[in-house]
Amino acid sequence: MVTKDVASSGISSRPAGEKRAIVERGSLGHRRMLPMAAAFVGISVALVAVLTAAGAPTPLLPIYQQEWALPPGLLTLTFGIYALSLLVSLLVVGSLSDHVGRRPLMIGALALELAAMLILLVAPSIGVLIVARVIQGIATGAASSALSAAIVELAPERYKRIGGLMSGLAPLAGLGLGALFAGLVGHAVGNAPAVVWAVLAIVMALALVIAFFTPETAPRKAGALRSLVPRVSLPRNVRGLFASTVPGTIGAFMTMALYLGVTPVLLVSVFEVSTPLVGALIAFVAFWAGALVTVLSGRMKPRSLRLLGATSLLASALLFIGSVDGHLLGLLWIAALLGGAGIGAGFSGTARGLIPEVQPHQRAAVFSAIYLVAYLTMGISSIAAGLIVGVVGAVPMATGFGLVLVAASLTGIIVTVARASGRKGLRTHRTAATMPQSSDIGGPPRSRLVLPAILLAVLVMPISISGTGIALPAIAADLGTNSVGLQWVVNGFNASFAIFTLVWGIASDRIGYRTTFALGTVLTASASIISAIAPNLLVLDIGRVIGGVGGAAVFTGATALLSNVFEGKARGRAFALLGTTVGLGVALGPTIAGALVGLVGWSGIYVTFGIISALALVGSAAIPALPSARSGHTKLFDLALLRNKRFLSYALVPVAAGIGFVTLASYLPVALSAVGGLNASQSGLFMLWMTAPVLVTPLLGAKLAASLRGFSSMSIIYISLIALVLGDIGLVLLSPDLPLSLMAIPMLLLGVGFGLPLGLIDSEALASVPSHSTGTAAGIVNFLRLGTEAVFVGAYAAVVSALILVQVGNPAVAEHTAAGQSGNATAYAESVHWVGFGLAALVVAIGVAIAALHSASRKQSGLTQAEEDAQAHDVDQLAQELKIDPLA
Repeated sequence: MVTKDVASSGISSRPAGEKRAIVERGSLGHRRMLPMAAAFVGISVALVAVLTAAGAPTPLLPIYQQEWALPPGLLTLTFGIYALSLLVSLLVVGSLSDHVGRRPLMIGALALELAAMLILLVAPSIGVLIVARVIQGIATGAASSALSAAIVELAPERYKRIGGLMSGLAPLAGLGLGALFAGLVGHAVGNAPAVVWAVLAIVMALALVIAFFTPETAPRKAGALRSLVPRVSLPRNVRGLFASTVPGTIGAFMTMALYLGVTPVLLVSVFEVSTPLVGALIAFVAFWAGALVTVLSGRMKPRSLRLLGATSLLASALLFIGSVDGHLLGLLWIAALLGGAGIGAGFSGTARGLIPEVQPHQRAAVFSAIYLVAYLTMGISSIAAGLIVGVVGAVPMATGFGLVLVAASLTGIIVTVARASGRKGLRTHRTAATMPQSSDIGGPPRSRLVLPAILLAVLVMPISISGTGIALPAIAADLGTNSVGLQWVVNGFNASFAIFTLVWGIASDRIGYRTTFALGTVLTASASIISAIAPNLLVLDIGRVIGGVGGAAVFTGATALLSNVFEGKARGRAFALLGTTVGLGVALGPTIAGALVGLVGWSGIYVTFGIISALALVGSAAIPALPSARSGHTKLFDLALLRNKRFLSYALVPVAAGIGFVTLASYLPVALSAVGGLNASQSGLFMLWMTAPVLVTPLLGAKLAASLRGFSSMSIIYISLIALVLGDIGLVLLSPDLPLSLMAIPMLLLGVGFGLPLGLIDSEALASVPSHSTGTAAGIVNFLRLGTEAVFVGAYAAVVSALILVQVGNPAVAEHTAAGQSGNATAYAESVHWVGFGLAALVVAIGVAIAALHSASRKQSGLTQAEEDAQAHDVDQLAQELKIDPLA
């Protein structure tokens, strides 16, 4: 003990910086203790050693698999059981050192860790190995809590920050070092497991000696037995914040399980890599990336860190799916780097966001709640992966694992941003005097669930539009290659979506916006079930038409709800998030659809849509029932507005975008399959060249229009039209005689051309009409946008089929080729070239019309450009709102 003995020895009177020996009296006389600085270094090394041992099994698993002829599932089981035993240890003895002191728990935990190393050294079978991993998990949980606390307390006063940094860095750095050490040993010597565990046993013995001679830093206090009862509780003030961090925590620790427990299995069975060094280096890259992010992100706000983490995890999951489906080992390295960064940022953001919000005596319980989610996720996901791989195989298991990661990361992004926006401006109360009257008016909105529920339902629409084309070859293989039936899988949804946008606009004024939204989710979920079980193309087409009707209701209800529930800057952010969600769906739709097709077949796409719609329906209970403020006699489609040349010039921009971009987004995956020989998953991944720019260019366009003098919204429009024209012409690069990678150039141009004006067009068009006509104007813009997409997507398929028939001459072969089947790559490519020229010509014609109408409107109003820019002040205000970081 440090207390009386230290004081009586006169140590406390020495200068603060002087090296000193601490003497502890016991029954055996004087025991000389380590100086504080030396103990700090020694215990820091001990913590790194414990966590190094935790990472060491990763590259050794393939060796055990080969020596003992084990099925892959047993390997992931050993990791999952370790994670669960670690969780139990953290929950039971995590706070025991606060009562019995740091030294006793450190000594006991390191002794148990040494025993685990010795058992692993002589383990003759998988059963003994699992027992050793359970012991190691218990020891690691006990040691990490006591050692971390001792490091902070032993750190010299001027190095207290380093003590905290060591405690934060050790977990990720130690896991990476352990994997690298074991991998290097496995690469250099024959009996790698024996060498690794023997070295680590010696290190643990030395760490045990250091702990024995380390001075006590925490006085004993009552309540040791009571502390063994797990306490998982959350103060009321952080429950909402904690709930918003759960998806990110799940994503982070699933990623940790992926690179520690699942990747070693995949390297052997999928990538046919026999050396353990590759798996070790991948784990090292992942966890040291996380450690570096933890160090470098000290000044970032917790919410921004969580968003960075979720975004990195999303990118990592998508690249992981692509690497497994395409057998691309290089892509796996990039995925590991991003995944590790996501782990570091996400967990740091969670801890730094929650802990300052609670009292010191509440922190242990909050950490227990975090650990409960984290290690349950790690253990259950590893065990589930092991069980599934034996049933469906390594690639489907890995794809499914990646899709769950995508879902968790996407949910984390949406919830994080929605919570930031919702807390800043959501109306949480309306009096009866100010509430519009409706038959389905409910109570005040539950602010934290409104935006996530709406965005979740809306996400299905763009994925359904951009991702369905990926599934057409698989649908054709199962249900037939009838070209009309296949075209209506895409066109049926688009056409009914466009037409019923007008119908639901009228109906929602009378039945209420929440009712409209809820009916839409019911129809979408029902249509998804019909589509998933469709026995033929006719039933599938019917399901898709119903889905379009439901999608129109969802979109109509969603936009009306956002407009009424939010106000001020929060409304601008809410609509910006709506646009970002649409862009996210457009960007990731092909990739997600391709992964689902590769994992469970094309019906999996519609099952996923149904699940998302059902979740949104449940969330709709939290949405306020707000009707529109418009009169029931207002015209929805006021033809007089089409005489407004300024309005019409802006309304034609989505027409050009629909022709130049959306048409190709629906069917280019089929071309990549027919010409480039890509499967569904590879086509979806390749489509990111075209769809990813849609995530960032809307905000870029708004910033350019707002910040550059003389750079108006029309400048953005002209740039986007030029990019669309060049991208359509660039389709000539799609050829079996040219590298497919060249297609990245026109695809990037198309994505930029479509995305740049998205943040400005609707606001400019609505600002061009009287305020009492904005609803009518919105109906016209959306009808032109969706109607154009429906017409030209259908026309594209018909024209390509006709051009292919001209070249091959045989109707059956032409139908087979148009469905994306291989065998006539040149004919398909040349057909796409001619269609690209036609699309470019149409975009040019519309661009000329837009310029003429805009010029005529200026002459009609007699405005100079400067006066017109001043009149567009409202648009600039919106752009300024879009510039605001919603996470700040």
